[in-house]
Amino acid sequence: KEHILKSIELNPTSTNNLLTNSGLFFCHVGLREFENALDMVNKMLGNNPDFSGGYGFKTSILSHLNRLDEAKEMLIQYQEKRPEVKNTNDYEKVAPTIIKEVLMEGLIKAGLPNA
Repeated sequence: KEHILKSIELNPTSTNNLLTNSGLFFCHVGLREFENALDMVNKMLGNNPDFSGGYGFKTSILSHLNRLDEAKEMLIQYQEKRPEVKNTNDYEKVAPTIIKEVLMEGLIKAGLPNA
């Protein structure tokens, strides 16, 4: 996390970059800093509304924050953008390995069938 923050310090314009924001998001999720992760995923989606994976990320984070009604609505949006993801087996194929388990916990809590 500190290295990504240092890179932002050296290049402040990188805060609008999907790669930079994704890296910070992964760090926050891995550290279970869900409020910070939500800020990052909102930034990613604000800058890149077509980033379909961000909707799955946000679903999971909202679940971890016990904002289940919002998470369930976001899961619907995610599945509209990624119709091939019908259950956890499907999600495992597209999830970033480094934070897959944490993301899947949240998606299951939001209602993604555990297959």
